[in-house]
Amino acid sequence: MISKELKFLLTHSSIYGLGTVVSRMVAFILLPLYTRYLTPADYGLLEAIDISTAVIGIVVTVGIAMALSRFYYESEEMEQRNRVVSTTYVTYSIIAVFCLPLLFYLSSPLSQVLFDTQDYSSFFRISFGSLLLGGIIDIGVMYLRLIKKPLVFITVTTSRLTLLIVLNIIFIVFFKMGVLGILYSSLIVKAFYAVLITAPILWKTKVRVSMKLSLAMLKYSLPIIPSRLANTIVKQSDKYFVLYFISIADMGIYGLALKLGNAVHNLLTIPFNMAYIPRRFEIMKNHEAKEIYSKVFTYYIFVMVYVGLAISLLIPEILQLMVTPKFFPAGKFVPLVVFSMIIFGCHYHFNFGILYSKKTKYLAYIDLSSASVSLVLNIFLIRAYGLWGAVYSSVIALTFQALLLYYVSNRLYRIEFEFGRLFSYLLTAGTFCFLIRQIKVDMLALDVAIKVLFLMLFPLFLILLRIISSEETRELRSFFARRLKPLLFKDKAFRTS
Repeated sequence: MISKELKFLLTHSSIYGLGTVVSRMVAFILLPLYTRYLTPADYGLLEAIDISTAVIGIVVTVGIAMALSRFYYESEEMEQRNRVVSTTYVTYSIIAVFCLPLLFYLSSPLSQVLFDTQDYSSFFRISFGSLLLGGIIDIGVMYLRLIKKPLVFITVTTSRLTLLIVLNIIFIVFFKMGVLGILYSSLIVKAFYAVLITAPILWKTKVRVSMKLSLAMLKYSLPIIPSRLANTIVKQSDKYFVLYFISIADMGIYGLALKLGNAVHNLLTIPFNMAYIPRRFEIMKNHEAKEIYSKVFTYYIFVMVYVGLAISLLIPEILQLMVTPKFFPAGKFVPLVVFSMIIFGCHYHFNFGILYSKKTKYLAYIDLSSASVSLVLNIFLIRAYGLWGAVYSSVIALTFQALLLYYVSNRLYRIEFEFGRLFSYLLTAGTFCFLIRQIKVDMLALDVAIKVLFLMLFPLFLILLRIISSEETRELRSFFARRLKPLLFKDKAFRTS
């Protein structure tokens, strides 16, 4: 049963991951465009607008998509499930209509507070429009995940990003619109896909609204708002302090470091969660549920750390190929950002007991406590150590938050995680990363080849140190044997003929 669940999660995560990889590849491909047509200050401006919009979005969207995933499986009847979907859409739409005028009103004061000018008010209005349309898309994407339609998800994602690339090139390269062009591209794409995704879903589910259900979903999701706000403070407040204590150009450098370091989260955690978060509420009915959760977490960390190791080792070469020299300083911060994202990924496993028991108020308590710690750390560390202080603050605050989540959640629903083995794995990976980064080769191609070779050898170290068990080693051999056998057989048949 455990292997069956792991195969299910691997298959669906891979499919969702394809869509996400395409998304992040697009962002990666656009980096040369952004870094050549935007200054670090422009990049910092874009980061500040994105963060501010995301923070406000937590309140506006009220976590309604998360509520959809929780309530959808409570009934086996398709009519009731359809009612959950349509009620979610209607509830969010009413909230969005009431919030839009208020957000537009706040655009000028927000621009004045952050940038000491109201010149960027229109930037915020465009971004807020994208935010509200994005909430509608999020509901549709969650529904596709719930009914297990990953191929539809990939089609929507790839076509959406293709359109976004085209519009970005048109607005930035040809019309020279800079940050404003990026914001307009996002608004147009989200408006188009909000209609494209929502129309067929509502046609299928019909519009059946239950006031009782709407109130129940809000009761479930509203306590999550302060939790998510506090969580955002832990993850994002450092950027505001960089903006305040240092400069908007340094915020651009730091924003690029976060974008590159967050790749491990964007490429692995996000697609994995698309399959796992809805699925884990189904798994809880299984008598092996706790063991499944534990094994899923172990292999999740194994993959996260390995990919994070690859990013950390190759980041100097990636920067040389992708960005202009004025952005090179971002590279030195990436390994610690990667580590912070690995810690952050643990949250999605450690919070299950709280969500399972529906005691979401504990999320608010934990995240508010973590936010307080984060703010204090940001004030002292960023002022004293600059951008390094921002990275240190993030690692410490996220670790504190993860420990609190684990302690509270495990008291509500106990899961025995393999912490001993995982600690050995992290220590080995950290040591490996430090030693390989000391190798300096002037030739770019040779430098990349050496690092790739060591990355390929890294699993052998894990086997020799018995961090990977003998049973897992046999499964790996079997896995590769099944895939190499057809190639060897084909080659033999070719030689015989």
